[in-house]
Amino acid sequence: MTSKIVVNNIESDSGISSVTLVSNIAGEDSTQNISGINSVTATSFHGSSVTATTFHGSGANLTGIDATSIKDSSGNVKIQGNNSGATVTGIITAVGGNSTEGSNLKGVSVGIGTTTDAGVLAGVGTAEGTMTFNTGKGLQCYMGDTIGWKTVVSNTTASGGAVTSAAGYTIHTFTSSGAFTVVQGTPQVEILLVGGGGAGGQDKAGGGGAGGMVEGTITLPGPGTFPVTVGNGGSNASGPGDTPSPGSNSEFNAGVTITAGGGGRGQGADHFPGQPTAGGSSGGGHPGSQSATQPGLNSGVSGITQYGNPGGGWPGPGGNGGGGGGAGGAGSADGYGGIGRSSGISGTLVTYAGGGDGADQPNSKGGAGQYGNPGGGGYNSGSPGPQPHRHGAPGTGGGGAAGYGSWSSGGNGGPGIVIIRY
Repeated sequence: MTSKIVVNNIESDSGISSVTLVSNIAGEDSTQNISGINSVTATSFHGSSVTATTFHGSGANLTGIDATSIKDSSGNVKIQGNNSGATVTGIITAVGGNSTEGSNLKGVSVGIGTTTDAGVLAGVGTAEGTMTFNTGKGLQCYMGDTIGWKTVVSNTTASGGAVTSAAGYTIHTFTSSGAFTVVQGTPQVEILLVGGGGAGGQDKAGGGGAGGMVEGTITLPGPGTFPVTVGNGGSNASGPGDTPSPGSNSEFNAGVTITAGGGGRGQGADHFPGQPTAGGSSGGGHPGSQSATQPGLNSGVSGITQYGNPGGGWPGPGGNGGGGGGAGGAGSADGYGGIGRSSGISGTLVTYAGGGDGADQPNSKGGAGQYGNPGGGGYNSGSPGPQPHRHGAPGTGGGGAAGYGSWSSGGNGGPGIVIIRY
């Protein structure tokens, strides 16, 4: 026969700290309590509820507990298990090593947390495809160890130049000098600089050299005002005895000054048998030419590539001149301007910095769309005298073509350009 003790309360007394029951604690009604005892050990508990500060043991034999849901302090279900996984009501928040690294998942949005340049470099996440919000640059994605972090959406606010957008980029185009002003962010920017083209020589002479070309990616030091200089094209010789001018430099002061040199002027003819000038790309001449200076500029500046080539030197008789050098190639000795180089930084593929044509005896070098002209260099065909097609195109840094016959003026060099995008 099973024995049974029925009491309303079991309370602690002096020297009693635990109660051990071999079988069951079974509630006969709602008034039974065990209070003030540090430890209660039993094989099983029965009744409508058991309340205690803590429970100890493996819990392997506990039954009647809803393990499919997690509730808040008010009893509302926040996570409910189901056959396909779990349904979350509310916000899931994950906090990292400090308060700024928290991320969250909501029904209509995902918060990925924030970090800084220092945090990114310290390895916020090194798995390819990891995303974070860098407060200095914007939304970034880790593209693998070779590429590193790339900005997907920039948080940069800036002004200056003509502002457009294309393919997710904000583009600032400068066709005259000004300033690029960063109000917010520490942007990594892509840049293109082209110096002003040199003017073509007078009469039977060499073509003007294109402005030097610089392109690449740099990181600005933070908010601030960064001066931009756009180089002018060189002026042609307007009359007998005048001398054509080289182009002037384009510059971007991004904490360190980045320079695209102006193109050299074309020279050398019966009237001016001297040498052309060196430049970003040098002018053409007769009988020789000069070197291109652009590849040697901007020493110590990382992240950029520079382009400039020498002009051609006409080796034979007749007073003819070689073509001006271009960003994509040297000017030829027989008068063709050097080819330019294309860039899509503006959102459209454009060829910049073509050398101007020299003048040959039949005045037939070049033509629309040929040789240096795709890079904005002037071409030399048609009748003697001033011709619009001998000028370098604006915003390209193309060299001017030489004139032909009777002291004819060569073309002006094309003004340069500076483009910044992020």
